[in-house]
Amino acid sequence: MILDGKSRLRLRIAGKNLLRTYPQLTGNACIVSEEVRDQGRFDTALLERQSPFSIDAPAKSAKPADFEGYFPGANLDKNGVVMVGTKVAQRSVLAATLAQTQPIVAIAKQRDEALVTNVEIKDFNKGKVVTIDLLIQRKLAVGDVLNDNHGHTLVVAGFSAKGCFSFGTDILVHPDADILKGLPVPDSDGPAFRAVKLTKITRRMEDKLAGRSTGRYSLVTQQPLSEHPNPGQKVNIQKFAHLGYVQNAVEMAMVKSSGIRARATAYEALLLRNPVPALETPPTHSAHRLATLMVGCGFSTKVEDGALHIMRITDAQIVKQSHGEVKRPETISYKTLKPEHEGLFCEAIFGNGRDLKCSCGRLEGIRHKGITCMKCGVQVDTHLAPNSRFGHIKLAIPVVHPWLKLQCAQTIAQVGIGDIEGILAVIDYKRSIVDDDDDAEPSDWGVAALESVCMERGVDISRFLIRNLPVLPTNLRPMVRYDAKTFATSDLNDLYRRIIGRNNRVSRLMEMGAPEIIIRNECQMVQEAVETLMRNTTLQGSFGRLLQSIDMEIDNAARDFYERRVDYSATAVCVPDPSLQKKMLGIPTTIATELLKPIIMSTIVADGRAMTVKEAGVLLEGGVLEPYILEMMSAYMDHHMVLATYSDIYVPMRMHLSRREDWGEAIRLNPSDASAFGISFGGEHLAIHLPLCEEAQQELKESPVPSKERYTASLTSLTCEKIAACALSDTPFLLGSLDNLVFSLS
Repeated sequence: MILDGKSRLRLRIAGKNLLRTYPQLTGNACIVSEEVRDQGRFDTALLERQSPFSIDAPAKSAKPADFEGYFPGANLDKNGVVMVGTKVAQRSVLAATLAQTQPIVAIAKQRDEALVTNVEIKDFNKGKVVTIDLLIQRKLAVGDVLNDNHGHTLVVAGFSAKGCFSFGTDILVHPDADILKGLPVPDSDGPAFRAVKLTKITRRMEDKLAGRSTGRYSLVTQQPLSEHPNPGQKVNIQKFAHLGYVQNAVEMAMVKSSGIRARATAYEALLLRNPVPALETPPTHSAHRLATLMVGCGFSTKVEDGALHIMRITDAQIVKQSHGEVKRPETISYKTLKPEHEGLFCEAIFGNGRDLKCSCGRLEGIRHKGITCMKCGVQVDTHLAPNSRFGHIKLAIPVVHPWLKLQCAQTIAQVGIGDIEGILAVIDYKRSIVDDDDDAEPSDWGVAALESVCMERGVDISRFLIRNLPVLPTNLRPMVRYDAKTFATSDLNDLYRRIIGRNNRVSRLMEMGAPEIIIRNECQMVQEAVETLMRNTTLQGSFGRLLQSIDMEIDNAARDFYERRVDYSATAVCVPDPSLQKKMLGIPTTIATELLKPIIMSTIVADGRAMTVKEAGVLLEGGVLEPYILEMMSAYMDHHMVLATYSDIYVPMRMHLSRREDWGEAIRLNPSDASAFGISFGGEHLAIHLPLCEEAQQELKESPVPSKERYTASLTSLTCEKIAACALSDTPFLLGSLDNLVFSLS
C-alpha cells in the first residue's frame, strides 16, 4: 500500500510499483490509464483521527441489538460506539444514543471507505467522551501529486482508456494538447520508455479543496472557520486596490469579511434576489477589535478628517466604563466548569453570552433586558455583550504605563530630580530616589515616591500612571473547550492572572505589615507583570513560544485590515484542459455549489420548488434537484466572472461548469493561460473570488488599469511607540487613502 503524504503511519512501502512512462515534452501534467486506477494499484492509506465528541451515558440495560434496531448495519457496541474493525462509508453512524432528544451523535464525513482502527472511550460526569481513528483507503484522483524514486513530481490531469496510449504505457508524462484531448499518441522516431518506482502520493484533492459562501467565524479575529485546512482564500486587500480593483477591495473588506451584521446583510440580499450593498454597511469587526484593544491599553480612538486621534484614558473613565472589578485570578471552576465569581470570566462583569437570558434562567425575554438578576447577579443582555463589556483591576500601587515609561522619565528629569537612567531604575524598584539606598526610607522607593516629589514641584505625572488596569472583554481572550478536561485559552488570560495574583499578594503583605524589602520586591513584580501584558519580550509558553501580549494583538488587528480570508472564495489544485476556451476556468461542481449556495437556494424558492430557504437547503444538500441545479449554475456562470489569483497575480476569468465526474474536483485551466499566472501544473493551487455587487462584476469586465500610487495603507505601521507619541503630543495618526476609503473606526 502506498502511503498518503500526510499520513502518520510509519510503514515501509512494499512492492516495486513499476510504471512505463512516455516522457516527451515539457511540463508536470500526466495522464493515467483508467486500468491503473480501477485495479487499485495506487490506492493510498491515510490515518485520520476524528475530533473528540461527547455522548450521553446509555441505559444499563442497553445491548448492541437495541442499537441495531434503530441503526441497522452500524455495528455499534453496548455504549453506542462503532466497533473496531468496522468498515464505514460516508455518512455512516459512528456513535449514537437511544435518547429521543439526540438520536444520532456523530456520522462519518470522509468520502472514501474507511476502517475503524481504534476507539477510545473516557467517562466524564454523566456522559462519555469518544475518540475514533479511521484508516481511509483512497483512490487515485485528478489533482493528486505523484512522486517517484527519481525525484520527479507529476500531477494527475485526467484518466484515459489504455487503448488511447501507444506502446501500452500506463502513464503519459508531459502530454501535449492532443494527448490531453484523449487522442492516441502519435508515433515518433523513438519513444522513451522508463521504469519508475512510485514512492508517494501527496496533496490529495479532497484535502486541499476549499470553498465557502458563509459559515462560522473565529471569536477573536472573525476569520472563517471550516472543516477544511484552508477555509477561504487569504487575500491582500491593499494589492487589489493597487491593481485597480477598488470595488472588489471594498467588497472584500466591508461585505465578505467584516462583522456578522455586514455578512448577514449580504446573505439576506442574495436570498431575496436583491442587489448586494457594497458600502452601506456597519463598521468592520477589525475596526471594533482594534479600538477595543486600544482601550485595554488605556487609550481611546476617534477618526476625524482622515486621521486617527489617540487619547489617554483617565482612571476615572476606566472605572466608569467598567462593569466590575476583577479580584480573583481564576477563570472557571474545575468542578462545575462555570466561570468563577469576580474572576476573569465572571458573568456578572463580562456577560454570559446568552441572548436575553440570565445565567440561572430566572429572567428571560426582551421585557427583562437591562435588568440584573437578584439570584445570579447577571444582567440580561444580548449575546453580543461579551464583545464590549470591560472589567478592571484595582492595583494596590500605581505603576508606570510601559509604553510611556521613557517619556515619564524624561518629564521627571526635566524637573531636576535625577538623570533618565536613574529615574528608570527607581520606577523598576532597583534603587531609591536618594543617593544612598541604605539611608532611604520606605517612602523613597518606587513610583509613589516619584509622584509625591513631582507634586511638590508642581509637575503632574498622573497621565503616565496606571491605578486601574482595564480588562479586555472575554471574546478577545476566549477559552475554548477541546474535550472533557482540556481547555485552550488565550495568552492574555495567563498574563492577567499573573497581574491579579501579584497584586493580591502585595495587598495582603501591606495589611500584614510585612518587611519593606519583601513588599518592595513584590511591587517590582507587579510593575514587571503589567509591562509583560502590554509588551512581552521575555516570557515564554510551551515550546519556547513568546506569549501574545496586547501590542502583538494590536499588530495582528492592524494587519487584519488588509490581509484576511473572505467569503465566496475557493481554492483547489489546477490542472490543464485544452478543450476550454482562453480566459475561461473549469469550475468543479463541488466548488460551484458552495460558492453559489445562497443564489441557488433563492432560485429554488423563486421557482416554487421549495416553500422556504431551509427546505431549499435540504434539497440542495440531498442532491434531489441535481440536473436542475446544474443547469441553473451554468446559466449563472454564462453572465458572471470570477477573479482568479495565484502568487499575487490577479486575472479576471469567465466560468465554465465542469460536469464530468472523471474530471475530479480540480480547477481546470487552458494551458495557454498558464503563463499569465506562472503556473507549470506542478500541483499549484489556484484561488477564485466571486464578486457579489454589480459594481465589482462590472469592474472585472472592464479590466481596470493598475495604479500603484493611488491607494495607501498606514495602519500596518501603527506601533506602541507611535501610539504613545500621538497620545502625549496630541498629534493625530494620519490614515492612508485606503483606510479612509474602506474603514470607519468610529
